[in-house]
Amino acid sequence: MQPMQKYCRLIHYARPHWRFFVLIFILTIAASVLAALQPLPLAFLTDHVLGQVPLSSRVRGFFDALSLAPTPEYLLGVTVLGGLVLFALNSVFEIGLTWAWTLGGRRMVYSLAEDLFARLQRRSLLFHRRNSVGDTMGRVATDSWAVYQVMDTLVFAPGHALLTTVVMAYLMAQSDLRLMLLALVIAPFMVGASFLVGKPLRAAAKLKREIESRIQSHIQQTLTGIPVVQAFVQEEREHQRFQQFADAAIAAQQRSTLIGSLNTLSSGLVTVLGTGCILWLGARHVLSGELTIGDLLKFLFWLSLLQTQVKVFAETYTKLQGFSASVSRVMEILEADPEVRDKPDAIPLPPPRGRVKMEEVTFGYEAGRPVLRGISLEVHPSQTLALVGATGAGKTTLVNLIPRFFDPWDGRVMVDGHDVRDVRLRTLREQVALVLQEPFLFPLSVADNIAYGRSAASRAAPAAGLRHRHGRARGDALRR
Repeated sequence: MQPMQKYCRLIHYARPHWRFFVLIFILTIAASVLAALQPLPLAFLTDHVLGQVPLSSRVRGFFDALSLAPTPEYLLGVTVLGGLVLFALNSVFEIGLTWAWTLGGRRMVYSLAEDLFARLQRRSLLFHRRNSVGDTMGRVATDSWAVYQVMDTLVFAPGHALLTTVVMAYLMAQSDLRLMLLALVIAPFMVGASFLVGKPLRAAAKLKREIESRIQSHIQQTLTGIPVVQAFVQEEREHQRFQQFADAAIAAQQRSTLIGSLNTLSSGLVTVLGTGCILWLGARHVLSGELTIGDLLKFLFWLSLLQTQVKVFAETYTKLQGFSASVSRVMEILEADPEVRDKPDAIPLPPPRGRVKMEEVTFGYEAGRPVLRGISLEVHPSQTLALVGATGAGKTTLVNLIPRFFDPWDGRVMVDGHDVRDVRLRTLREQVALVLQEPFLFPLSVADNIAYGRSAASRAAPAAGLRHRHGRARGDALRR
């Protein structure tokens, strides 16, 4: 899948929250117009209060309607009041824009995170065996923010920049067409510099994200195995390994920052040179009487806004390279099909009688290295089977084939005559009881842990189970 296809796939997570983005679009238009009006009070002050430029007929009509003479004091008051009103309106719309984008953006992030979490839960134990918990946690908790970054970089920021650019270009053309054309000639050079650093920046961002994932995995593995670490007095060794990862992450961040700084420097140099040319030509227009000083100030303000928006376009490509690694890591989960899934014609497993049969089962975790070879067995209802063997012989692997945590390479696993691949996975696992070799307790109450597989069970059910297994005393203690 091409990078742009990946970005479009993530943008689909904005669809359920379209109302926020309609509001964002409306507020963006208002904010762009208000931004264009910001220099008007300063230009009015320069030309009509401090200068000698005659008032327009509209301004005179405004004062006539109020039965006021356009004295310098009144003109100054109108200028200050107009500036305050514009500032207040602009602040209100900017706050509304930030609120709508933050709320809509975070909902997108958590929609993606929920999808990633659900998909990871459906992946087989083989997948989770090959991927560290720290890595998968990073994909859900950190990489899911890629949808926020993609939406901001490809839709929100360019959309805002485009609207503002159109408004600025129109106003600049009305003020001085030649200066506006010169500004537009300079703009492509500001964007072009970003494409030169795109590839090295993408590589640096990918390396940085991979190292951060290793750090998360190292922390998770060390703290999970802390009894072993302390028993063998390896705290200092693990600390040194963490320092090595941290140093590598800092080096990768420095490289990424340096490349980004070079891009900023090149764009800034073009901006300074372009602004200097426009200022020189604009000053000549003022001296020749084609522009007033207020007109030049307005034009320079609009030019500054235009350059800011052009920088947004210039930084779009660079930013996309910066978080492309997170996008790729997210898409690896979204694009992959679960290793174990229902067939289209899978049937519900009938209430089981308890007959388990395996026919010539072969399975392994790595290609060409089978753990089980040609295993055949049959266990009848009420019959008990003990599997005895050395550690790593495949006892747990054999049992894990029954609830279909993974599928065998060859052979069949059957429950009551049904191949487990032909029945719906949920109905199979609901009817298979499994006690893990290494018990795991969730941070819940004892009763909730006992009833974990039966969320609809009453509060009395766990106590009844304990009484059946350990006697009345423990069952009653659980109820207390």
